[in-house]
Amino acid sequence: MDNHAALVLFSGGQDSTVCLFWALKRFARVETVCFRYGQRHVSEIEAARAIAAIAGVPFRIIDASLIAGLSSNSLTDSSVPMDREPTGTAPPNTFVPGRNLLFISMAAVVARERNIANLVTGVSQADYSGYPDCRDTFIRSLNVTLNHSMDGKFVIHTPLMQHDKAAVWQLAGELGIFGLVKKRTVTCYNGIPGSGCGECPSCKLRSKGLQQYESVSPRTFPTEDNFTNLHEHEEENNTDELRINYGENTDKLWDNNGDCIDILLNNNENNTDKLLYNYGNTTDNLQKNYGKNLRKNSIQILLFLESDPYITAAGMAEKFGVSVSTVEKCLAAMRANNIIQRVGHNRGGYWKILILNT
Repeated sequence: MDNHAALVLFSGGQDSTVCLFWALKRFARVETVCFRYGQRHVSEIEAARAIAAIAGVPFRIIDASLIAGLSSNSLTDSSVPMDREPTGTAPPNTFVPGRNLLFISMAAVVARERNIANLVTGVSQADYSGYPDCRDTFIRSLNVTLNHSMDGKFVIHTPLMQHDKAAVWQLAGELGIFGLVKKRTVTCYNGIPGSGCGECPSCKLRSKGLQQYESVSPRTFPTEDNFTNLHEHEEENNTDELRINYGENTDKLWDNNGDCIDILLNNNENNTDKLLYNYGNTTDNLQKNYGKNLRKNSIQILLFLESDPYITAAGMAEKFGVSVSTVEKCLAAMRANNIIQRVGHNRGGYWKILILNT
């Protein structure tokens, strides 16, 4: 089995998203698997799909809906009122018995077929909400059982096992994905992205951790990252400058010499924002071969693709205020220069930004 490959159990929530980018820092090949199990917050699947596309990793959905009919719980049965406060020593009714046992076991089968030795899951016993299958003793015992059952050498990684939610936010900042986690993940049991409903146990836990994280000096941890949604960015001091850094994948955006910085003027309901953006030297070829206008248009299109990998040429043209043929010309030029790639067919496919992984 490939010891340099990892399969991430990926739900599209805060913890599994942090685990995905943790894995990308450590393994040469990373894939994801997501489970549809009759959860009331099914929107997490689409969030997971979009984040996997942004990260440029394979994404697979497995139907595990059989577990929904095995027990009574508020995550798979909307008729069961959700526990909002701790229930003493017993697990809350948001606990789905056997969920992690089933998911990790199924993931191990997939990993075996994909020749992947490492499994990564976001369970934590520091903020485990009373779920017994999030404890380290369970993971260790399951790791041994899986290796015995398939005569394998799997290693289950739990990078968040000793992390409370504040520490998870800190790790998200260190990985450069704070904005992505804050805005695009679905942790809410009611399926509301970002900050969520604010009432369910998961939202309360997430919010408490965020408050603890943000109480730390802002100079200690970064607050923005390379995957922040530019069109939904909330400015702190009414500033129009948005700084983005793609970390190790590209040069840093903020260059005091002004090299490789483009300022795009985006008029939206008479509000002009300056988007400071850098995709490294890769887009220089567009300016050299096609002129400044195409390079400027292409960077704006990259912003659209980053925000929504499934957006159509017509959709981008409408948002950008240009013709569809102009967008298609830009897309063709970027494909020719190995900046983007179309994955899948025209219907149901998505765009992958290749320079995120170079």
